[in-house]
Amino acid sequence: MSPPLAIPHGLPQLIATYGNPWPYVDRTPAWEMAILDTVALPHALPYAYGPTEVYRIRGHRLITQRVVEILMACLADGVPKDRLAYGGMYCWRPKRTRGELSTHTWGIALDLDPARNPQGRRWDGGERMVPPSVVRRFEDAGFVWGGRWGLPDCQHFQAVDGY
Repeated sequence: MSPPLAIPHGLPQLIATYGNPWPYVDRTPAWEMAILDTVALPHALPYAYGPTEVYRIRGHRLITQRVVEILMACLADGVPKDRLAYGGMYCWRPKRTRGELSTHTWGIALDLDPARNPQGRRWDGGERMVPPSVVRRFEDAGFVWGGRWGLPDCQHFQAVDGY
C-alpha cells in the first residue's frame, strides 16, 4: 500500500492542492477536464443508488487511483461488497449543511453505503454501518472520516482536513 496522503488543511491549502473551482462555475466541463480522472475497478462494486454495479470511479486525478487501491484492499480484507456500495466521488454541489462547496466538487470525497450510513446518524459499530476495517484503511491512508464529526457523516471520506 502507498504511504499516507499529505492532505491539505483548510480552504486555502485545499485550493492550492486540488485547484480553484470558482472560475469554472459556469464552465463545469472545463473544470472536470482539468482535474478529474476515471480509473477502472479491478472488481466491480454495487452502485448505491441502483440495481447495477460500478466498474470505474471518477474523482480528482491526485487521489482516484489511491481510492481504488483502498477499496480493493478492503475487499481483500474480506469486507462484503454490499458494505462498499459506491455512492460517488465527484459532484459539483454545495455542502448540505453550509453554503460552501462540498469536497465532492473537487472529486476528493467518497461516499460508501449511504443508505445504511446517513448523515446525522452516529456510528455504532454495528453490522449495518461502515465496518471498522474500512475506516481504518482510509484513515491509515490519510483520509478524514466524517464519522468523527460533530454532525456525523459515516458514509463520507475526504482527502482534506479542516474544511
